[in-house]
Amino acid sequence: MPFAEMLLAAIRIGINAPDFWRLSLLEWRNIFAPQSQDFTRADLDKLMQNLKEE
Repeated sequence: MPFAEMLLAAIRIGINAPDFWRLSLLEWRNIFAPQSQDFTRADLDKLMQNLKEE
């Protein structure tokens, strides 16, 4: 996926440009995987919360 598409996908779920660069590899994979078309900001928030608890 080209950079512009990845940034637009992030913006679509409410990730601003500075936070875009702070995403973990796991977060990137969940947001930008081909099957992630239905991945929402709520899904990202849940994923990020689970990572903080580990």
